[in-house]
Amino acid sequence: MLWLPVTLISAVTFAAMDTVCKGVSHRTGVMLLTGARLWGTIPFLLLLIPFVEIPPVSGEFFVVIGVLIPLDILALVLYVSAIRSSPLSATLPFLALTPLFNILTGFILLGEMVSLVGVAGIVLVAAGAYSINLHTIGEGLLAPIRAIRKERGSLIMIFLAALFSITSVLAKKGVMLSSPLFFSIVYLVVLSLALIPVVIIMGPGTREVGRRILADWKALALIGLFALISYLAHFFAVTMVEVAYMIAVKRTMPLFGIIFGKIFFDEPHFRQRMAAGALMVAGVCVIAFA
Repeated sequence: MLWLPVTLISAVTFAAMDTVCKGVSHRTGVMLLTGARLWGTIPFLLLLIPFVEIPPVSGEFFVVIGVLIPLDILALVLYVSAIRSSPLSATLPFLALTPLFNILTGFILLGEMVSLVGVAGIVLVAAGAYSINLHTIGEGLLAPIRAIRKERGSLIMIFLAALFSITSVLAKKGVMLSSPLFFSIVYLVVLSLALIPVVIIMGPGTREVGRRILADWKALALIGLFALISYLAHFFAVTMVEVAYMIAVKRTMPLFGIIFGKIFFDEPHFRQRMAAGALMVAGVCVIAFA
């Protein structure tokens, strides 16, 4: 059961990272913050290098990395495209589908199987994540589904949820072929380097990126620290349990984001959102005893 608290650490630190991002987003920009989630990990990764044992790795490990990195870059571009082209309320709920897709991708790529009780828990978590911003929709529970017909971003996010189910399984494969710490360093460094041209092209440009990094380096470093803890906890947890269970529990991130949003930004609709969060907690409890 160690995987459960480790996964919750990943969810909490990810929500903390998003909270810091929200605090500086008005002056830093979406693309730069996206890059900072990875670039900010590099200084802390350098401190970890002396403690890393280099495991024997096969060619399959490098194949996994070679496939995973472009898929993650594609996911980034699609995510930014989705939230730019459609309302958040019509797009973000579909990310709750990822652990459901993981039931299939985990079985196909890793041979993992989940129990019927586990499926019920995953569905509860997905339902909670789906309904957490229901108050912003104003058209009922099925509004995001109806939006598929008219919102391009909704279609993109459904595809993205499926894509995340593949990348999460591939990441576990990479960890299994090496070690959590070694994979974290290789993956984060390579992905950070690959992101540089993407952020510059889709973001404010080279000179402006440098200026904003210098202006907000403290916040960006904090974002990097939270991101690193979240990634490390993720990669350690995923070795202990089926991917579908782990991703379902990690999808409780919005629940912690609700709490942080209330504490730091006094965001509204706290009770409504916590009611949706209760579904997620119920799902986690079911998964824990699956």
